[in-house]
This record gives sequence, structure tokens and C-alpha cells, in this order.
Amino acid sequence: MLLLSVDRQRKIPLFKQISEQIRRMISIEVLKEGDRLPSTRELANQLKLNRSTISRAYEELWALGFLESSSGTYTRVRKRAALKATELNEAVSAPTHLNLVDKLTPSCKKMISSLPKTIRLFEPSEESKDLAHDSKVIDLSTLSPDPQLWPVDEFRKTLNHQISFQGKTLFDYDDPAGNLGLRTALAEYLGRHQINLTPDELIITNGAQGALDLIFRSLISTGNRIITEKPTYSYIMPLSKYYGANLIQIPTDHSGMDLKILEKTLKKEPSSIIYTMPNFQNPMGISTTQEHRENLLRICETYKAPLIEDGFLEELKYTGKTILPIKSMDKKDYVIYIGSFSKVLFPSLRIGWIAANPSYIEKLIELRRMTELSGNAIIQATMAGYLNNGMYEKYVRKIHTKYRERLQVAMQAARSWLDLPGLKFTKPSGGFLFWISWENPPCREDYFLKKIQSKNISLTPGSRFFASPQVHINMRISIARANPEEISLGIKEIGSTIREILREKQ
Repeated sequence: MLLLSVDRQRKIPLFKQISEQIRRMISIEVLKEGDRLPSTRELANQLKLNRSTISRAYEELWALGFLESSSGTYTRVRKRAALKATELNEAVSAPTHLNLVDKLTPSCKKMISSLPKTIRLFEPSEESKDLAHDSKVIDLSTLSPDPQLWPVDEFRKTLNHQISFQGKTLFDYDDPAGNLGLRTALAEYLGRHQINLTPDELIITNGAQGALDLIFRSLISTGNRIITEKPTYSYIMPLSKYYGANLIQIPTDHSGMDLKILEKTLKKEPSSIIYTMPNFQNPMGISTTQEHRENLLRICETYKAPLIEDGFLEELKYTGKTILPIKSMDKKDYVIYIGSFSKVLFPSLRIGWIAANPSYIEKLIELRRMTELSGNAIIQATMAGYLNNGMYEKYVRKIHTKYRERLQVAMQAARSWLDLPGLKFTKPSGGFLFWISWENPPCREDYFLKKIQSKNISLTPGSRFFASPQVHINMRISIARANPEEISLGIKEIGSTIREILREKQ
């Protein structure tokens, strides 16, 4: 008799308990090669279990190579061929697992090598993880909309309606270009920004990051040049490294990228692609003028340089005259326009898009087929309904009111607490961000960050947005998830911390 027992109070499934005990008996040779095991019926009766539980345990042991059986025969402990002495020694000395890290491609290694100063720094340290659980922490770092404002109920109702209305069609593969209903609604929506196009000039992507990756895959090869603002969106740097591109950053101030330096750069490096974020630029929060946009487009046309325009937070302008996207002025197909709903609605939505010449979009669709047969038809159809029923426009008006107040509070606090020699800050007209630059500070960035963290303030260090080390200390401040009181107090603490450091270093 096979002496086994089961404990129904344990969380481990009963079949697992049985298979583990039999494996242990085989390993210590209580059960030897060729020994017969009881039938599933016998063992089930003995343990007062369902016969299927025993069968499942035997099947797992058979799959792992411990048992053997065939139709009409008993189940036995499997006989294993003895290893020769030399083979045994080799088996002992050989590594147990294959180290796939050693097989990473050079481009992947290059990208990962850049992560410590970009993506990895977004991951909280153990100390900051503790802070994250503290309700007293003021979050001035997160760049995604406030969960308190998310239109969950409205979106759920739209989702239910789309499933009821379209039924099973939403559960099948969809058009690889993206849901036609969404592309149609999106084309109409972009028309309000004077970007006039048809659904065939759009491809829906997995967020703006997915759009960037698809564009890079299609246009970038080793040695190509990517020209960006300085500072720029941090994920551009590892993406450029992965595709073997050389990143060139052009100095940028409150008025935008220095176009004189850009033109000189293009004269030396004509085969370049330019990436820009004209509205509420991440990380500085600045927006460029109509004249700057027109001149940038003219430069692109002169040097035949494709322009990737990131329509980041295009809708969130709170004050002043609205300036149209560069894509609205593009008559010669130089501009590849990308956008996303994730920073306005909720991050998990993962709906972005690329708007470009239809022949280029066709090639992107074919390229995308290699990794994605189609997008999420259910969510895309829901977003189409959300646009068509006017709920998105209503939601945007609502958050305008909230974020306009927060930005006004931030600017007032900055004027009150950041009026110090060598300290500058941008004055955005919308979005979530503004940028503080501390010129020639008497300390390093890491020292300043520790001081700020001790005050329970979370912000984003500026070093993440540069391809090379900087002399100044810069910081990106986000008002996305902090209420007005927290914003005011947080900026006050930043000013106080800088004053403390100045007194210490005197």
C-alpha cells in the first residue's frame, strides 16, 4: 500500500499534495524504478478522494517524467537510462539554466544601459516606496490625470452600450489600422484643431509610446539622427538607443527650440528626423508661438526632414489664444502627428494614434501586423462612442476648470516662494507641468532630492530629460494629482529647501 495523506486545510491543491509526496518517495528511493503504483480507483478509495484528483496527480508526474503507463497496463515508476561517468560529470558541472541575458542583442543592451538615468529612475527607491504609502506625501511628480476626476461611470455606460449595440462583432479581430468607428470619430475630432484628414490617414496605436515605437521602426536605422528639444521627453532617449540612432538635443528656452541652432545642425546633418512637442512640452510645460511653428515647418521643408509632432495635452489650454498644431499647416506631408487619450482620460486606456500621409499609414499597418494582428476593438469602439455622444467634450470642460485652478495656484506659489537669485520657472498656459531651473547650485542633484524627500515631497528630477549631465539642478513639477492646498504647500517647501541649502553652503 502506498502511504499517502492529504490535508484539506492547506491551500495547496489536493492533486499537488499527492504528486509532491510521490516525487519525494521516488527521490529517496522508497519507490524505485519499475515499481507499480496503485490504480487511480484504488488510491481514490484509500484517500477518500475523487478519482479525477488521482488521475490529475498521475498525469502531472507522467508529464514531468517520473511515471510511465500505457493503455491496459499499470502505472509504474519510470526507468531512466544510467548516465556514463563522463556524462555524469558534465551534467554536474554544466549550468542548470540557460542565461538568456547573455543573449540579448547589442541594441537591447544599449537601450538598457541608458535606463538608470531615464526609466529606472521613475521606479521608486525603497525609501520612496515607504513614502508612497504615507498619505502626507505631496505628489508633484506623477504625470497622469487625477483618479478623482476619472469619468468611470460614464465610460462604463458607454462600454455597455457598445457591447449591446454591436454585439459579437467587437469580440473578433478588428481592422489592423484600428476600429473604423474610432478613426472616423477621431478624424472629426482632429478637424476641430484644423487637422483635416480622412480615417485612412490614421492608425490607432497602443498609446503615444506605441506610436513612437512604430514610427521609429519604420524610419530609423543604425546611424540615423534624431533631433529633439533639450530637455525632451525622457523615453525618447532609450528608444533612440534601441534603434541605433544618434540623439542630438537642441537648446530650448521658454520660447521653444532654438531654430538657428537647429538649422545649423541640419546643414551638417541633413538626413535627420525631428521630434517636437509644441504644446505644454514635457518636461518644461512651454508652448511655442505660431511664428515659431511656421518657421520650424519651413526648416523641415528646406532640409527635407520629417517632423514628429507630439500633440501632448493638445486640449488642455486654459488661458490665451489657441495656437493650431503644426500638422494643420502641413501641405507637403512633412509632419507625422501623434496623440493619445491616456493623459486626459486614464492611463490604462492605451489609445494613441498616428496621423500622416495615407501611403505611409498603409506601410505602418503592414509593419504593425508582424507584432499586433489588431488592437482592442472593445475599448476602441467604446472610445468612439464616448467621442460621438459628446461625453468626452463635456469631461474636458470639467477638468479645464479643475486644472486651471491648480495651475493658477502653482504660479502664485512659485511667484511667492521661488523668487530667488539663479532660480527660474516656466509659466505655462495649460497642461499639467512647469519647470524649475536652479542655475549654479551649491550642491548636487542627489543631495537636493534627499532634502526634498525628507519633507515628504515627490517631484521629478530634471536630469532624466537630458542626454548628457547638466551643471544646473532642474525639476519637473506636475499638478496632475495634487489638490490646490498640496500644490501651494509643496512649492513653498521647495523654496524653503533651496533657502536652507543656500544657508548651509554659505
